[in-house]
Amino acid sequence: MHTRPRILGACLLALLLCGAALAQNPDLQVDWEYTDSGGNLVSGTITISDGATEPLVVEQSELGGTTVTWVLTGVDPTGNDLFPDVGYAVPPNPAGFRNGGLFNLGGPVSLEYTVTADPLNPGDPARVSTCTLAVTVEDTTGPAIASVDCESVPDPIITVTDGDIAAFDDSVGGGRVVDFTASVTDLCDANPTVTYNPASGSTFTVGDTTVTATATDASGNSSQIQFTIRINSLTGPNAPIMVPEPPYSEGTDNEVGWTITDPSTEFTEAQVSDDPTFATVLETYR
Repeated sequence: MHTRPRILGACLLALLLCGAALAQNPDLQVDWEYTDSGGNLVSGTITISDGATEPLVVEQSELGGTTVTWVLTGVDPTGNDLFPDVGYAVPPNPAGFRNGGLFNLGGPVSLEYTVTADPLNPGDPARVSTCTLAVTVEDTTGPAIASVDCESVPDPIITVTDGDIAAFDDSVGGGRVVDFTASVTDLCDANPTVTYNPASGSTFTVGDTTVTATATDASGNSSQIQFTIRINSLTGPNAPIMVPEPPYSEGTDNEVGWTITDPSTEFTEAQVSDDPTFATVLETYR
């Protein structure tokens, strides 16, 4: 009648003894640190028990990767051995990672160590633990858009940052074509993808148009800035008066001479082009 409880009690005692035996094996303590992209020191401590794998996840800090350093210490939970030995096998570990090293984006890179403590009783074998540290480098920082060059030929390039305005004159109506080129940096991706809305090369009509520039790196992180393209109207009663002349004799057959008079300044320009928006000024006179 009492056989089953006794068997269960014996099994429970065996499990407890087994757990106690495992708990007597030494641990590995990893005191790690690295410097992030902002120059800040990031540090922490990981304790790895026998047979366990513990993750160490760090942020990418530079284009080449992240340099992580650490100090490895054996810890005996029983207190019997104050200085357990830490072993490092090559292989299976990559060479050069005993005290840390440079880790590339991705992972995990698994590093296996052994910790050996003195036996608890004379004649017993040494207590040996196998502990694994798995290092992963993540990229969670988006690219930085320093500026955007706005170009509408023949005007000079206007460089803008977030919230700036690039203004161009529309002297003949129909708007201005504006191209964009961004200056972008990223910790992990040397060539982030940049898109614009409206797209680069679009025709912008009179008024203000908000442009959003989005930079995306290879890890999918993105950042944005916004700026304004302002097209000023030069049509109306005070706008420059453009009078086409007979076909110009040099250059392409489509070239036409233009005489442009600005009533507000009383200046007249003689220009030649196949498109007055992209004219070459021949002379200016009052």
